[in-house]
Amino acid sequence: MSRKQHPDTRLKGWDGPFYPPLIVKLHDVLASSSANGKDLNLACQEIRDFVGLYLGGPCRASDGYVWYRLAEYKFAGDRGVRVGFPWWQDWQGGNETTADRSPALYLQGGLKMTDKAVTDLLSELVELIRFNTKSAQ
Repeated sequence: MSRKQHPDTRLKGWDGPFYPPLIVKLHDVLASSSANGKDLNLACQEIRDFVGLYLGGPCRASDGYVWYRLAEYKFAGDRGVRVGFPWWQDWQGGNETTADRSPALYLQGGLKMTDKAVTDLLSELVELIRFNTKSAQ
């Protein structure tokens, strides 16, 4: 496994991948929770500016990796955010998590990972996943 960050995991038409501190926090919350696909779907859809949650083809990155889920959000104009969620199937583990790799952030339309819209979105996503998995227990 891994918390490994893959700088070669690009998405066509998007800048990134980026790994700001809130992506690391997102990984930690996912690793320490019992979040499943349903929890993840609910959390992603609760955030304003949600566009869609992709599986399959749109999730294929330049290095051949296919994200488990790819959540997309759009802001004014063509500014967008995608968050790639990894598969959690590395049963050899070794790094206290079964994730294949770290989640990743992708941006579009000139957004920067330090923009308030981006940090607010990631903070809200972390809290919603934490809340949804606690309330499901």
